[in-house]
Amino acid sequence: MTMKHSPLLGATLAALALVHPAAAQPPPPDIKAVQLTAELFRAIRLGDVAGTKAALEHGADVNRPNWIMFQPLDWAAVMNQPEVAKLLLSQGAATSGGANGTALVNAILGGHEGMALDLLRQGISKEAKRPDKATTLMLAAAYSTPPVLTKLPQDTAELAQQDIDGATALIYGARLGKTANVKLLLAAGAKTEQTDSHGRTALHYAAMNGFPETVDVLLKAGASAKALDKTGATPLHLAARYSANPKIAQSLVKAGAGLTGRDSTGKTALGLAQARRHTALAAVLKAAGARPEPLAATPATRPAIQKSLTAMEAGMTRFLSRSECSSCHHQGLGLAVLGNAALRGFAVDRGIIKGNLDRIGEVGQQGAPLMQLALTDPSKFHIVPTSEMEEFPIAASYTFWALDANQVPANPGLSGMAEYVRRQQQSTGNWSFILHRGPMQESFQTMTALQVLGMRRFLEKDKGDETVKKARAWFVSAPTKTVEDRSSRLLGLRWTGSEPRVLQTEVAQLAKLQNADGGWSGKPGAPSDPLTTGLALYSLRVGGAAPLSHPAVRKATDYLLRHQDESGAWYVNKTVAPFNYYFDGGFPGGESQYVSFAATGWATLALMEVSDTPKVKTARR
Repeated sequence: MTMKHSPLLGATLAALALVHPAAAQPPPPDIKAVQLTAELFRAIRLGDVAGTKAALEHGADVNRPNWIMFQPLDWAAVMNQPEVAKLLLSQGAATSGGANGTALVNAILGGHEGMALDLLRQGISKEAKRPDKATTLMLAAAYSTPPVLTKLPQDTAELAQQDIDGATALIYGARLGKTANVKLLLAAGAKTEQTDSHGRTALHYAAMNGFPETVDVLLKAGASAKALDKTGATPLHLAARYSANPKIAQSLVKAGAGLTGRDSTGKTALGLAQARRHTALAAVLKAAGARPEPLAATPATRPAIQKSLTAMEAGMTRFLSRSECSSCHHQGLGLAVLGNAALRGFAVDRGIIKGNLDRIGEVGQQGAPLMQLALTDPSKFHIVPTSEMEEFPIAASYTFWALDANQVPANPGLSGMAEYVRRQQQSTGNWSFILHRGPMQESFQTMTALQVLGMRRFLEKDKGDETVKKARAWFVSAPTKTVEDRSSRLLGLRWTGSEPRVLQTEVAQLAKLQNADGGWSGKPGAPSDPLTTGLALYSLRVGGAAPLSHPAVRKATDYLLRHQDESGAWYVNKTVAPFNYYFDGGFPGGESQYVSFAATGWATLALMEVSDTPKVKTARR
């Protein structure tokens, strides 16, 4: 989760570790405006028309953006509140939108077809005006439906337009397998041969991300199965490397995809499929006449970890230089990885750790006055940025994890932050959020497990013990819908002090969900992916103390080692709606680099737990 111009988002909250409550500066002079804006956004989120009207009557500015640069009308669209939107428009709400697009764009990103159509009927601007140059048509192609898409301009210029990474609307739709939208764009004249900055066509993305129906539609429209990207990879190379879908391989071979060509790593499509144990796809290629490649041995664990750390450090350095904020993925998960690596004796650039911790301190201090005011005056509890959107707990959870991994000592400032988080614990024992932006912000189980680390480390002991006890009760009874839920439940049960027999039961349940290839799937029925597999393996080892000899541990380790790219990263396709505008953070994966960074982080953490390097034990309090 990354938000630009955010005074307290994500790991930036940890700056309170550097600020004693007594040393906080006086509240800023516009505190009234800040509070009114918070009240307005809370009312909008709840769909409270009367509350929205009251906030405006009390002086809230109908066009004042919040910390993430959402304008009130944008937020009403995200929250799918049409009646509130009508009120805001009647009160003079601007329709030009913020940095992330207009209200129409935000309705599309929220997946609210009815809201989007309603805004179109009211004449809301169809121009996105985002810094990443993603147009409304592009975003609708990926995140909306044909009824919305057909009402947007689709002339030749619009169809050919490219975002900051060179992607077109057709690429947007193909990347997420939106076959119906792809058909509409092709019928309107979208060109299948147009490429992005990586030299990839829409067919490349449909093939690599595993969408056979979209592949067939693009091939029928004349897309070339022989097109090469800038790494010399055809769509077949990418399908063999990532999606492992045999139907896609069949279609591409039938369309003339070559079997002997090698990409920049020197591998044929069959060589890639064999190296990653994609047996069904490999069988298709062999049947078509591809000659088998020599089988490579499984890569060694320690070099794989070091390679991934190098890639993550490069990405964290670039992100820090280009971003004005902190994030759950880089300053949260990234710092957790580097901290754990340092404790295990891996070569880590401590300057990068220091730079990111310094950023945490610099940005977090800006919000310290608001935090102290919120703690002392209950009527102003939601003036802390992110709280009006119920985003504070998710950001704090990754922050606590990063601080814990890097041995940041407890102090009064962090105790204050932990107390603010404690007060947001639900009566059920967990913490929650509103916006689901997977995978970093998708599971209450993950957030609550990480939150427990902060409560144990930074909250006053008596309060911390009671808070952790409530969380444990929730973990015992809360349902699990995904592998992530199940994995984080195991971590949460471990960190809240559950009995060994309870943990072993959870280990067995998680192991049953493992796929035949050794990985786990993010969603039921989906292929294995390295992010979910990394989290599950980490959970088995850390949460369940599963031995290295456990079959699930051995198979998962092999899966991760075989699916690491030569760059050191693990690739996962971005599916979450981009409420944040994209910029290149210097990590492999193009517009999927942030979820790939998260996947690489979890995979690296997991592999460190099966490496032969023990963690150094140090005192933390």
